[in-house]
Amino acid sequence: MIIALLLVNLVVFALKLISAILFWGIIIAAGLFAYKGLNKLK
Repeated sequence: MIIALLLVNLVVFALKLISAILFWGIIIAAGLFAYKGLNKLK
């Protein structure tokens, strides 16, 4: 039972970590894309 709880906690932690990485990755990618786009407009 304790092992099952640890596994659930590990999965939840992994999902949170992956979602956080995706979230920041998208923000950084969008920022770089916007920066390059603005440089082309100048």
